[in-house]
Amino acid sequence: MSKERVEKSIISDLPDSLRGEIWCMICHVKRERNMHAPGFYSKLVEIENPEDEYRILKDVGRTFSNYPLDNSVADVDLTWNHEKGQEMLFNILIAYANYDS
Repeated sequence: MSKERVEKSIISDLPDSLRGEIWCMICHVKRERNMHAPGFYSKLVEIENPEDEYRILKDVGRTFSNYPLDNSVADVDLTWNHEKGQEMLFNILIAYANYDS
């Protein structure tokens, strides 16, 4: 299988229900998680970092502002919790900023 075909499959052919699991496998999440102490992510989120927090908060407010949802699947609740999504994104970005500094 060619690199281009793999990329195309990852971008367009994966069912939404498997995307998270596939990306975790590609990124070796289990291996990476085992390289750090339990609670490592939570500790990164809690580090005071006013400069990066300001920059991230400025942009996170614009993210998902008009996020379209596909309501074609009747059995699945696709209600997007706008505030919770932004909080999750903020936490991921601040943890990465603290890890990278």
